[in-house]
Amino acid sequence: MKRELIVNDIFFNEYNKGEPGRIDGKRTIKYSGPGEKDIYKIKGTRGWRNNNPGNIVCGTFSKGEGAIGCDGIFAIFSDIETGDRAQSTLLRGGAYKNKSIKEVIKIYSPPEGGNPTEKYIQYVTEKSGLPENKKIKDMTDDEFKRFRGAMKKFENTTPGKTKSGADKPLFVPGRFQTKKQGASSGDRFAKSKSSSADVSRTDKKSRPARSRAYKSSACEETLAREGKRVVRKEADCGTRGSFIS
Repeated sequence: MKRELIVNDIFFNEYNKGEPGRIDGKRTIKYSGPGEKDIYKIKGTRGWRNNNPGNIVCGTFSKGEGAIGCDGIFAIFSDIETGDRAQSTLLRGGAYKNKSIKEVIKIYSPPEGGNPTEKYIQYVTEKSGLPENKKIKDMTDDEFKRFRGAMKKFENTTPGKTKSGADKPLFVPGRFQTKKQGASSGDRFAKSKSSSADVSRTDKKSRPARSRAYKSSACEETLAREGKRVVRKEADCGTRGSFIS
């Protein structure tokens, strides 16, 4: 039976640390905690490895929702239920709640990043049966469930393999690094709470004056900051966008 703790009113199991790295050259997240055997989630898409189906960025919001680590700029959650709940909270309680399906997807998967934004919008509206101008705040629970379900299908979150610590795999830790300084992009993209407490945002004092490119040794991708967005310039392990919390 899974034991549970309460932290900031968030229920999750006792795995309280998530760390990115590789096993046999394959992208991996190591989950560890006191009194628990380590668990390794290997390959699959990033959202699956991180238990973060919404690809929520590390920051004040994600930590408040139970994040236990950072995979580059993206949050790692202790289990999929916690990550799923965090995305729901962000959409329904944050700045996204006043936006339409079309507006949300344009933020999540911006066309300037080479993403199939219009195809994404069309897919979600067809699968959910909702119009593109339907706002999050106006959705019923059933409509919201259909909306998020359609997004997940389009993202095609592919599972990989899970190994326990009993297998004793050789885990090599590794993180995103900046091209120039070698600092983790999780540190570079530190977030602060917005005045409305809806979502966290980049501190203006620490925000780069221009877009900065980042290279990931884990996913061979390039990321760039464009205002409040993090845009992928290349494919990111099967994902197409990220919610900026």
